[in-house]
Amino acid sequence: MLAWLRRGEIEAQNINCAPFKKTRFRRALRNIRANLRTPFAELLPETISECADAGVALVFVPVIAGCKAWGAARWAHPGKALLQLTPPNATDDRSWLNFFHIAGHILLHSKKKLYLEPGGQRQEQEREATAFAREMLISRSVWKQVRQQQPWSAQVVKTWAEALNVPPGALLGSLEDEGIVRQRALNTLKKRVAGRVSAVGREETNS
Repeated sequence: MLAWLRRGEIEAQNINCAPFKKTRFRRALRNIRANLRTPFAELLPETISECADAGVALVFVPVIAGCKAWGAARWAHPGKALLQLTPPNATDDRSWLNFFHIAGHILLHSKKKLYLEPGGQRQEQEREATAFAREMLISRSVWKQVRQQQPWSAQVVKTWAEALNVPPGALLGSLEDEGIVRQRALNTLKKRVAGRVSAVGREETNS
């Protein structure tokens, strides 16, 4: 765990960030949200740039054997936040939820603590970060409509996803988390993340 966190710190040193501004980071997250239909790997350079302009270093650090963490939020110093994630798994259903969850800790919680996923912080803070991530993807008012939708099919998910401007896989991941759609029932909607995401978020391909 310490080795994984330390590598994130080293990678973050290579990212030049403007001084952190909460309002700018909120605006950056809205800008990122507006483009979620772009494939995850293609949107990463813009996402990293938007975060850096707001004072947040976003890095992707591969899993280290024995470390179960997939995300962490902390502060390099009061003017620079560090948002660290493992590269996304094969599919895109959790990628944006995880990103917005960790971003929620940066916006909502103390600069003096490390927020490690999974676990490590109070349940109240976890609920707040989870609610923030869900709200970024789908507003509460829309969730009320979503819960009333029956039955769910691949085509229905696609139609809702297009209306909400989110990838079908991201919507499906939220529906699975809420218990609205059975796990793995519509896995064909989850898109593979092309290539491999490096530590600083660039897409890499095998030569």
